[in-house]
Amino acid sequence: MAADILFDLEGEANAVFPAPVLLDQTRVHQQHDYDEAAQLLYVTQVVANGVTLPGESGPPPTGTRDARGDLAINRVTLGGQVTGVMYVRAFDHGSGIGVDPAGGTTYLWLAYDAEMEEIGSGVNAHGRRLVRLPFQDGAVVDVGDAGLDVYEPIPGATSITPGLDLVHGHMGIAYSTGSGTRYDIHDLDRFRAKDYSSPLYSFPRPSYPDFQSWCLFGNYVYQFHGSAYDDASNPPPPAGEGNAWFTVIDIRTGLVVRRVKNINQLSMAYREPESLAVWNIASGPRLVYGFAESDTPRRMALYGIDSLVDTSVTITATVRMEEPPGISLDLHVPDTMAMASWQIDRIAGGIAQPLTGGDGASLPAEGFIDFSPPQCVAVVYRLTVRLQDGTVVEDDATAVTYIPEGGCGSTAALAAEPNVLGCPEKYTAVIHWRGGALPYPAASMDRLTKVTWSRTVNDISDAAVTVLKGDLPAECCAALGQVEPWVHELTLYRDEDLVWQGPILRITERAQTVLIEAVDVFAWLDHVANTWRVSYNTVVADSAGRKRASVQYIAWNHIRLNLTDSALSKPSDWAGILPYIVRVGESLTLPTSFIKAGSTKTAIWPAYVGDIVRELTKRGLVWTVLGRSIRLSSMKGVWSWRRQGTRLTASDFAGDIEIVKDGTSAATYALATTKQETDLSPGKTIGVGRTGTAYGRLDTIVEIEGSDPEDPLGDGDIREAGLSALVGRYPVPVTLNIPQGSALKQDAPVTIQRLVPGERFDVLADEFCTPLENAFVLSDVEVEWDGSTEKVAVSMTPAEIAAEEFSL
Repeated sequence: MAADILFDLEGEANAVFPAPVLLDQTRVHQQHDYDEAAQLLYVTQVVANGVTLPGESGPPPTGTRDARGDLAINRVTLGGQVTGVMYVRAFDHGSGIGVDPAGGTTYLWLAYDAEMEEIGSGVNAHGRRLVRLPFQDGAVVDVGDAGLDVYEPIPGATSITPGLDLVHGHMGIAYSTGSGTRYDIHDLDRFRAKDYSSPLYSFPRPSYPDFQSWCLFGNYVYQFHGSAYDDASNPPPPAGEGNAWFTVIDIRTGLVVRRVKNINQLSMAYREPESLAVWNIASGPRLVYGFAESDTPRRMALYGIDSLVDTSVTITATVRMEEPPGISLDLHVPDTMAMASWQIDRIAGGIAQPLTGGDGASLPAEGFIDFSPPQCVAVVYRLTVRLQDGTVVEDDATAVTYIPEGGCGSTAALAAEPNVLGCPEKYTAVIHWRGGALPYPAASMDRLTKVTWSRTVNDISDAAVTVLKGDLPAECCAALGQVEPWVHELTLYRDEDLVWQGPILRITERAQTVLIEAVDVFAWLDHVANTWRVSYNTVVADSAGRKRASVQYIAWNHIRLNLTDSALSKPSDWAGILPYIVRVGESLTLPTSFIKAGSTKTAIWPAYVGDIVRELTKRGLVWTVLGRSIRLSSMKGVWSWRRQGTRLTASDFAGDIEIVKDGTSAATYALATTKQETDLSPGKTIGVGRTGTAYGRLDTIVEIEGSDPEDPLGDGDIREAGLSALVGRYPVPVTLNIPQGSALKQDAPVTIQRLVPGERFDVLADEFCTPLENAFVLSDVEVEWDGSTEKVAVSMTPAEIAAEEFSL
């Protein structure tokens, strides 16, 4: 197995030679490699024009050496002296060389057997096979000479170069067959045996400009790019700083993990990037790169980088007391470009709670701060990184304990809100005509014996009042008897604050009481049939305002069309809803398409408008009703981990609070599909979530309506539906249950107006065997008033945050 050694390409680079070296030829060097045992370099150059080699009657025509592939192989000491030269003809341009000592002889791997190019065309010759031959000072070797050990790993190759890694027993080849360049990494022993059938790795060379050379060491291919200084296109300082770049590719994934600009040696006069090799010297591996320097004759200047990158994945946790207090997390992932995803879990009492995470290279360079850690409890933070090749790497930070400034039991770090829940002096119920503006005269509504009302997320809430008849005057009793479902609405005031309003659904009269039950204003939409095409897929809005947009806009516009622009809506917006629809967080929500129009794109979706809005929850829509307002937001804007919510503690709750781990709806993986049961051929299914978890396999299937096969949803939209379905399902939901009428205390630091379903609350419960401090989503509010006292019960579920939400 190759060592995971990665060079720090921004580290210090030291000169190898006392001064740039003049080689045998006057031209630039191409590539080099190093023999550590003999402490000698071997360097390739194209033979210069006008040079006559031994055995030649005279120099060939100008341009022949480049077009044919004639090379000089220099043997050079570390002091910069050339101690020998061998010449090869019709081999290559010199872009690859591997030094392979054996039995006291230095063998060289070279590209071989170049196809002759047109002389003067400017096209260089490139070898099509490889050869392993001994270095012989003064020799001239031609293609086809006896005794040459020839290798042909890629029949039909138009170019090939070797990259030898003796330390790890690998032979890399870069080759082209006419459609781009690829790398194959072979086991060296099998390659020597001319078994090319099973390369260890194979991947395309990434395309970056001005490629010059490459080398292989361990798990990485290094590339060197750039051109010489040019006043117009690549000026030297102060106008520029050259265009020399390093590119690093992980051979295990074929992905680029680093791109680093080389800003060393900027004062050179010519500075053309040329060679690149790894030397295995006594002190450790050294990456050595070469620039061509000075005017003709060109000289070779080599520089070595010894510093390495820590390739381990680590997380470090530190308690911070400065404002804002919390736990600072320092993260180290060397190959962020190779990441598929990452996640930080907070582990307290053996329970792992997802804290944050993301996709790809979104790891925050500045680290992360947990602003609401559990108090006085040992906490371990775990960083999990999943690479593109499926490899999973984890690291646990040393356990830390956050003690607030005021000591354990203090709420110093969890300061109370300026307002509290309180207890109302009274509740008032008012009957309004439909629309909620005009009161209906029902004097008996001041005889309330019981009031209940609720708020919820992505569903319809309800309310009820019980009115005592007693000795009610006849006219008041008659007025109460004329209250009609859907004609009248129930409005509830908590002291002076309107807290609930909606159409009356049912009236039940008994001998001594009248029970009035109502539903919130969203219920109107469950009784309105859609009369408009659902086709939100264009950049520019059509005459009906339909376009690709945020889920909030799509929901609002389709409600608007059916309430105001439908021939059946008489009068327009008869329910008085539209002015009270509020769109929240649209700037945080990406546009999406939403289509359900049939193959002709003219069909009407025969569904209730409420159900169409519910379908949008699969795209991230979150809605709730506050008073008369329908509040439309998106999961990205609501449950963003970056925004802290209202803070509560266990002591803010009355009664015996329960922490319940309920696996009934647990899911680790979602399959979101646009395929329909009647025809499985069109459509697409995308899976999102986690595999290999401690829970095993818990799947959930999300069937997405509103997708036109001729204009299908994008992968991002389908993925969003899957991610939405996983919210609150993994890990197994840990919920705060308030059983048997337990409620928020009157001094809980939250007002009734801030009890908004769908919003985030940070709840601390460190007194339990399952210590819990996490972000929760308020899902339901249930309020009951018995004429003198009020109980406010809430239901909360963990706000499981999907990976895409963390990039906001």
